[in-house]
Amino acid sequence: MALSILQVIASAERRGAETFGLALQGELERLGHAVMTVAAESGAHPELDVEAMGDRWADPKAIRRLRALMRAADVVIAHGSTALPASALAGLGVATPIVYRQISDPAQWTSTRARRLRVGLYLRRTDHVVALTDRTKSIVAERFRYSLDRITVIPNGADADRFVPADDSQRRAARSSYGLESDDFVVAWVGAFSAEKRPQMALDVAERLGNDWLVMAGTGPLQSAIASAAGDRVVMLGSVADTLTVYHAADALLLTSRTESLPAVLIEAGLCGLPCVAAGVGDVPSIVIDGSTGFVVGERAGEMADALRQLRSDPELRGRLGDRARSTNEKTFSMSMVGRQWSSLAASVAAGRR
Repeated sequence: MALSILQVIASAERRGAETFGLALQGELERLGHAVMTVAAESGAHPELDVEAMGDRWADPKAIRRLRALMRAADVVIAHGSTALPASALAGLGVATPIVYRQISDPAQWTSTRARRLRVGLYLRRTDHVVALTDRTKSIVAERFRYSLDRITVIPNGADADRFVPADDSQRRAARSSYGLESDDFVVAWVGAFSAEKRPQMALDVAERLGNDWLVMAGTGPLQSAIASAAGDRVVMLGSVADTLTVYHAADALLLTSRTESLPAVLIEAGLCGLPCVAAGVGDVPSIVIDGSTGFVVGERAGEMADALRQLRSDPELRGRLGDRARSTNEKTFSMSMVGRQWSSLAASVAAGRR
């Protein structure tokens, strides 16, 4: 059944949930649905080609504009963060069902009673919740008394046809574009320059690695401070429209976050055949299988550096882990599979309101 689907992302900034929303739009359109994606607010550094409802999601004009779009849709998908309160408020008096995609670790963002109460009020306005893992499904159900029957697990995903391992020429070209040599050992770090992603720890790891290179891609409030502190072997890329080149230039991916749910960067890097070294927080071990597709380590820079040294010293190990990462992520996290699950859920939710 073809549907008219309105997707609401938090902002027009290039971040994980936002780029996933646009990728999901493409997959749902391929399956025959009519999809429109809008941003609840423009954000501090808008980069995505989507209509923003206003400068701030809570502006009455933004809410009215979003309400009008919701009325014309069969189902609304709200992707995390401010997309939830914006959709909940705009949906008052509107019959269109709302599906909320929970994107971060609820054990972290519902840590205070005030926050749980506030989020709980908004969740009561939704018809269904999509959790990324069984663990987060249980947390949402328990903390908000949300019916398990109204929570579906659909994992994060990425386009397995686009995120592919680099051949020799692609690898050389990617490295050359960043001023790197073909025989350098290169570690990629991709994410928001924010406190929860701990970019300073990536610099600490790089310092321990000595002559190896760290390539950092992303923007955020800590970007200037990290750029000032970065050593000579750190390449700061800022916002990158297509992270594929970053993965193609790298030998491994480093994830230093102190909180995560099911980060897309690990899925994308794994599809590109990169072994990942990641702090074992949240649902990270659901993507990185320790010793098989990468290394899940503690939250200390020394442990991360030790794992990267092991990858640097053993190219055959890098190859084996990367091959398994590609195979595992393609089977579990491909966007084609994720898109079919979303299509089925959207049809079911829309039918329930008719």
